[in-house]
Amino acid sequence: YIIPRVMDYGSLEDVRSIFKYYGRDQMLAVLKSSPYLDKKTIIFCEAYFGVSKTEFRAYQRSLNCPTWK
Repeated sequence: YIIPRVMDYGSLEDVRSIFKYYGRDQMLAVLKSSPYLDKKTIIFCEAYFGVSKTEFRAYQRSLNCPTWK
């Protein structure tokens, strides 16, 4: 619960802190499986981790949401 919320609402310093604490691999795994992520967070993760946004559960859920597109 903490990682997605910090990614969505935390400051840059907060994000750096959780990356340092949890590590890149655990961060990616948690973010991919999170059911809810802000659109900006998914776009950031796509660029930072070099993975497609379609790999994120939150993106898959958003496909049924007309306001997300």
